[in-house]
Amino acid sequence: MTVFPSMGGRDVEDRNFLTFTMPSNMQLEDKGEFSTWCERMIFIFEDLKWLLALPVNEFWNQVLHDTTLTSSLESFLQNSPRFYDLKNIPETCKTALGRVSKLYLLVIQRMSLHDEDQNQPMPTEVFGDMIYENYIFDAAKLIDICAIFQRPNNDEMQTLLGTIMENVFACQPNYYNDLSSAFESIIVTISNMEERLQPPKGGKPVNGREAVDMLMFLYDMTCSLSAFLNVFPKASSLLFRTDLISRLATIYETMVPMLMKLIEINQKKFKYVCACVQKELLQIVTFSIKNGFVARTKDLSKDENEEKTASYISIMDSLSQYKRFFARYCMTSNVSEDLEQIKKLDVIDISNLQYLSNMAGVVVHETDTDDTLKQLRELLPNKSEEFIRNCMSQYGSNVEVILNNVMEGNIVDETLQKPVKKKPQKLIPDKEFLEDNKEHVERVKLSFYNQSEEGNDYDDYGANYVNYDNVYDDEYDDTYDSQDVGAADTDNVDELYKRKFTVPRVLQQMNRKSRRGEQEDDEEESEESDEEGSENDNEDGGEQQQQQQQQQNQYKGNNNRRGEWKGGEVSNNRGGGARGGRGGQGGNKRGGGRGGNKGNKQQNNDKSQGGQKEGSNPSQRGGQRGGRGGRGGRGRGGKRNHRALADKKMSKGMF
Repeated sequence: MTVFPSMGGRDVEDRNFLTFTMPSNMQLEDKGEFSTWCERMIFIFEDLKWLLALPVNEFWNQVLHDTTLTSSLESFLQNSPRFYDLKNIPETCKTALGRVSKLYLLVIQRMSLHDEDQNQPMPTEVFGDMIYENYIFDAAKLIDICAIFQRPNNDEMQTLLGTIMENVFACQPNYYNDLSSAFESIIVTISNMEERLQPPKGGKPVNGREAVDMLMFLYDMTCSLSAFLNVFPKASSLLFRTDLISRLATIYETMVPMLMKLIEINQKKFKYVCACVQKELLQIVTFSIKNGFVARTKDLSKDENEEKTASYISIMDSLSQYKRFFARYCMTSNVSEDLEQIKKLDVIDISNLQYLSNMAGVVVHETDTDDTLKQLRELLPNKSEEFIRNCMSQYGSNVEVILNNVMEGNIVDETLQKPVKKKPQKLIPDKEFLEDNKEHVERVKLSFYNQSEEGNDYDDYGANYVNYDNVYDDEYDDTYDSQDVGAADTDNVDELYKRKFTVPRVLQQMNRKSRRGEQEDDEEESEESDEEGSENDNEDGGEQQQQQQQQQNQYKGNNNRRGEWKGGEVSNNRGGGARGGRGGQGGNKRGGGRGGNKGNKQQNNDKSQGGQKEGSNPSQRGGQRGGRGGRGGRGRGGKRNHRALADKKMSKGMF
């Protein structure tokens, strides 16, 4: 043990310093336990206050020879919350913790001074050997001191900590070697973590709990290292010479995303931790390159600058392999200014610097595009890749600008536009051709009539028209042809009995009109049969004329009666006409059976004169309905030849 001659350990007091601990959750909840912890803090506070009051020699005798004091200091550096954890400290603990921490810091400051006693200062070599050989400080302790007491916005604390580090490293340069060894140990730890994250086949994979532990270790390591470099920038030159910079880029690019995927609980909390780790990693690399080489070019010799420049090119080349990290570095650190400053040194080929500049520009553009594309995918999940890239080509990589233009409708998503269906063009004949060539009309008509005789031998015009079967003349009433349901098919007998065809109510009135036309046809056929009978049998001419006269009188009577029905009580019987017409089908088809004319002639004559017993028997009702059909026949006029088609529809249940 190396000590100053006046510090032989003869005046060491048995003080029995207590170790420092933070209260557990149980101690915070239990008033008795919390009171015990507060009492411990009071004892530590009193002991540290007593230590600081000792003279220089007695102070160093106690520091060098009291093992309880050494244990107390080490426990504080290990267990005290770091500056980035102060927000998580319970309010009940902050007062006691603040008072004790301040005394620990004053003890550490006094331990870093070799000239506290101006009358009898210790030589720097002796002081350096004393603190180094007695393990008063080491690399880990120096980093922990900065992590605990460093405050980002507290210049006074920053200055105090910087003074402590300067005194220690100035008195004992061997701490630089210890610091390099500490950096190497960090590299080994990172490599072990990478191997653990990629286990061999059959190995145990990393679970969520282990991933959380790894992430929190990286969080503590990066925050502590960043705080140390901010307090003591000279350590950047050590970091610049090691391979730790490229390993930090590996953590940023691969390890942190892998750990985040393995964590299954508290995703929001650990996303914040991951972001903090990546931020600190970027600051460490930027700070190390800037202060480890670029800012020191004026103080270095030409040979040192040449060596440092080669190291700079090598580091930048290794960082370029991690595109996301390298792009972020280029955006936070002005690489172009660094290259201009290195160019003035005239120690390296300019082509290498130009290559490095071009590479940085390309990587930044690609990564910026990828990040913008990723953000837009999350913000516009319903938009296509083509639409997002089109937005980026028009408005660059600024996400806010792109979103504003999308919301304002300045960019149209063509992929979401529904294609307009084109209506098929109608084939309209040439008007001039139709006017100038009237011959085609006659040829088309001939094609219809010739097909029954000559088969399907159509000419050039006839082949372009539909082949209509059973063509009938223009006077045929085709109102119900479109409703010819089941009229053309061949139904068996069982099917006809099982399926009863029901006429829709809308068509019932139309069916009644159709039946009137059929009754007219029957009456006209009766007239034709009478005419034929008069020509073939002249002997019975008088009787034929008498029958014709009776029929005419009956028609007149029915027509008059029809007018009475419209205004009389019979108008309330809505279905009478249909029933009467159907009931007369069993009569003589050649005579007036369908209209009920087979009944008593005297009764019919009475009805034509407005008798009181209308509708008293079925034959009368049939005759009345038949009279309505006769009036309709005279109104429509014309001869019809479609009895066969009407009977066919009737047999199929169309009516």
